Amino acid sequence: MARCQDSNTKHLSEVLRRAAAHKGIAFVEIYQNCIVYNPTAWTQTTEPEVRDDNILFLEEGEPLVFGRDGDKGIRISTKGEPEVVQLGNGVVEADLLVHREGLENTSYVYMLSRMSLPEFPEPFGVLRAIDKPSYTDMIADQVGRRITEFLDRDYPWEVIAEWTAAEFGIRVEISEIRNTSLEELTFVLRDRATQQAREDVNDQIEECLVLDVDESEWN
Repeated sequence: MARCQDSNTKHLSEVLRRAAAHKGIAFVEIYQNCIVYNPTAWTQTTEPEVRDDNILFLEEGEPLVFGRDGDKGIRISTKGEPEVVQLGNGVVEADLLVHREGLENTSYVYMLSRMSLPEFPEPFGVLRAIDKPSYTDMIADQVGRRITEFLDRDYPWEVIAEWTAAEFGIRVEISEIRNTSLEELTFVLRDRATQQAREDVNDQIEECLVLDVDESEWN
């Protein structure tokens, strides 16, 4: 995410180059006067007499310094809010915010986006640049993983095991059914279901009936 101005062609070219090279979505806001209906919309950031005091050029790893003489900066006040300060008289560049375009937390870039004249200079440059997998990369990765999964020799047997467990509650190991014929598979599943039913009944008897009482007294 970036901001620039059409009249500063050198800076504009660099920002657009960064945007074109960015993998994923890039959003660039370009300040541009309308020569017909609003030719002075951004005069405060284009006129040589005032623009240096009204523009903050963002550079990665550099403090937020601006002004015709580079003697103004942005720091966080004791209230936790950004404020414009005059360098000197005890205020040094080390007190200022340092631009970090790669911060995961969005609080900083949100603060930059809210800064505007006349209280603050207009931030120009790359406000935020995060490298994350793009949508197409994630789709390609998912397709690749699925292809690997589907081509796995055990995939059909995994599907059968999951289906029998979900539909009938029959728990079967892949090693029990791998490479079986339909007839063999049917026999294994029936046998496993019978065995499992017997185990479940025995579990219920042990849990619910008193084993030291004669069976004739069970209800």
